[in-house]
Amino acid sequence: GIRGGPAANANWNHAFSLLEQGKYKNAVRELASERNDWLDRPDRILRASRHYERAAQILTSIAVLSVREFIHGTPCEQIAIGRTLKVTCASRIDWSGGWSDTPPITYELGGAVLDFAIEIEGRKPIVVFIKRIPEFKLELVERDSENEKQLICTELQEISDYNQPHA
Repeated sequence: GIRGGPAANANWNHAFSLLEQGKYKNAVRELASERNDWLDRPDRILRASRHYERAAQILTSIAVLSVREFIHGTPCEQIAIGRTLKVTCASRIDWSGGWSDTPPITYELGGAVLDFAIEIEGRKPIVVFIKRIPEFKLELVERDSENEKQLICTELQEISDYNQPHA
């Protein structure tokens, strides 16, 4: 599928380098030029889309790293060890244009998505509990009415590869 496999063809590296240098106009031209060489077969089109996704990851990383310039917080006390916080949010449903706001479409045509948030039986269906504990441990638990999946990280290295969502 479109989400499987790495974006590792060296022909795309120059475009990625231009993105990392902030030369966005040239990078988009380079991406489009390279993409044109990949339109001859459906499997190569899918492979090209993986490289556009890699370009999106680079831009997202740049945006995240730049946030310190724009967001200034006020120092506050840490929550007490053993205290649990609960966060809830509504679920998002795409009404129209789903995925048109993602690469490669956005690079050349822009994109727009109309979505709405829902509550189920008057409640926000996404619930997160956060508990501060003394040791380093990140425990992610996904539950529904029938199943539970769990992922536990006990070393910082286990979560340090933020460029790979499946790492």
